[in-house]
Amino acid sequence: MTVADDKSDDKQETKLNYCKGNYGNISDRVREYDWVAEFKDISLEENWKFFRDKVMELIQQHVPLKKPYSGRKSADWMSKGTKRLIKDRNQARYRYRQYSSHRNYLHYK
Repeated sequence: MTVADDKSDDKQETKLNYCKGNYGNISDRVREYDWVAEFKDISLEENWKFFRDKVMELIQQHVPLKKPYSGRKSADWMSKGTKRLIKDRNQARYRYRQYSSHRNYLHYK
């Protein structure tokens, strides 16, 4: 389940952070309902919708929202050329660490 965040300029969506949900409160609230009385004289489909709506309502109340990780932000003050040089340097270092050859070392240094 996602909820659109109107404040976001880059059109990211907020998501429920299930790891930080207060499941103790959700369980307590679910136990408070008299489910037998609620489900009496109602069809199975209506029972399911009622149960789903109650659970979703509890989730909205007890599970916080989070913004998805958007990755690293690049430094705006760096030119494209500088960013490219850094990327090339990091790739050369990775190649040298992965495959230690004199040629890769010379390219890295």
